Amino acid sequence: MNNCTVVNQCRAGNAGRFEAVVTGYAWENVGLGRGWRLAVDGWQPTTFLRYVRTVDSSSRTALVHTDAGTAYLKAINNPQGPHVLACGEKGLTMGGQRALSIVDNIADLPKLVPFDTWVRNCDRYAPGLGKGGQARMNADNLFLSTEGASEGKFVLKAIDHGQILTCGRPVDRNLLKIDCIKEERVYGLFPFFRGFLSEGDFAAPLDVLAKVQPSFWEDLLARIPEERNVSSHKESISQFLLDRARFLADRFPEMLFRELNPGMLNFH
Repeated sequence: MNNCTVVNQCRAGNAGRFEAVVTGYAWENVGLGRGWRLAVDGWQPTTFLRYVRTVDSSSRTALVHTDAGTAYLKAINNPQGPHVLACGEKGLTMGGQRALSIVDNIADLPKLVPFDTWVRNCDRYAPGLGKGGQARMNADNLFLSTEGASEGKFVLKAIDHGQILTCGRPVDRNLLKIDCIKEERVYGLFPFFRGFLSEGDFAAPLDVLAKVQPSFWEDLLARIPEERNVSSHKESISQFLLDRARFLADRFPEMLFRELNPGMLNFH
């Protein structure tokens, strides 16, 4: 499906009325110099004004301008079929630090950073892996869901783990190299997370890492389809996850201290 198909689908019906599912939440501009706010209540777009771009996703979601502001639109004739509209989860992607004030599960942030560091997820936040040695940052892989959230708030969920372990490179026995298992890059620590975290918050997640066993992921690995071409490397994946968990349980506090306090010495 090309971009024109998305636009034509949006325009179906009278006067450009929507015949698709539009995300029910958006960031709206509240005026020059006043920034943005979350438009939660009463956000009811009715008219398609302009197509902006197509998002690189399986359902080819479109970013559009409406009479009520910018929105993401998933059309009925998307490549995944109309059933995905029923399966979709209401919410929106992270808009930066301003969004954390409306997150119910802010206490889960200390779980996300060790997890992303454990699996070496370069597709959320990865310092030094972006252009010119800058951080690679993709806040779109943080999803604010309405499911299970209190009124007017959201539940923060980590989504899309297609770049874990090898950052898109083939998965093989190279995972077991010491520079992979003992890599000290701290993943997932967005700059706008820092005001909500302290070093002591990570004790419980690290205790979980220290106790993980291969039985935690054996069923998951067993369900990977043969056509993914990783069957011969499942043992390597399992051993990597175990060895890296043990390494981080011991080393992560020092790694985190260096990340939060560049140039300082840790005398603890």
